[in-house]
Amino acid sequence: MDITNRIIVALLERMKSRNKNFSLSRPKFHQLFQINPDGYLWYGKKLERHLLNKYGESADTLKYLDMYYFIDNIVRLYYMPKNSNSEENEFGKLYAYGSIIGLHRCHIPDKRIYLNRLLNTLLFCCPTSEEYIRRFRWQKNGIYYKSQDVEVLIADTFTEIRESDKQSESIEIVESIVNETYRYLVGSNTGLPFVRSETLLHYNLNPSDYMWLYQHDKELFYTCLDAAALQSEIFSYKSFVYNFNLYILRQIKLCRNEDTIKQNNRLDAINKWLNSLNKIG
Repeated sequence: MDITNRIIVALLERMKSRNKNFSLSRPKFHQLFQINPDGYLWYGKKLERHLLNKYGESADTLKYLDMYYFIDNIVRLYYMPKNSNSEENEFGKLYAYGSIIGLHRCHIPDKRIYLNRLLNTLLFCCPTSEEYIRRFRWQKNGIYYKSQDVEVLIADTFTEIRESDKQSESIEIVESIVNETYRYLVGSNTGLPFVRSETLLHYNLNPSDYMWLYQHDKELFYTCLDAAALQSEIFSYKSFVYNFNLYILRQIKLCRNEDTIKQNNRLDAINKWLNSLNKIG
């Protein structure tokens, strides 16, 4: 199994996790990536001292440390120590990343608006400060740190990591995970080579299918809504409700015929019901 399949499997395993923190077990993580989780999380522990020795307290030190934290946030998409983050933060990270993949795979206008919001959510839920988040933004077809291409800074940072830590085999694994994750993040890879998930996870990763389903098979659409409300898997339930609000109601408001108005009234009622369940859950 190549690295692309491995990271998708890891994400889906976390999304389908029965525990509130969506954790991936240590054995499962090691099986997927052939690296010890502790070493995976602390691969860059010498980087800060290395950067201070090399650059002093300069702008370059800040730049590379910020990029290291960006990389670290990507790394922690796949493995977090137990109880080290809240349920809401873990859901926020997974939802934001999965929705970014979905946005790249569907055709809607003004994608960059949503991409910026989802990127901010991803960083915020890691969690990081607002000042840090503001240094990252979408520009052209990629993510930039201030005025610099993040992809270039990632490569530069791994060069610094190799200088500070000689565990080359582990670093190569981490770098391949980060690079492939970043390709999904910016949409240079939109394929999902291994998706063996239940229906609700499919709709999280393929949000444009919501509109197709509503337009062509309303019975199945409402069946999925019912399943989402009764879903025991926390991630699937929350993500279906979130996407329902974002991709369905937004489009329906653009329509004007009477049938749509009737459906809109029904959807409003269902939406209020789902929101009340979400508050209870």
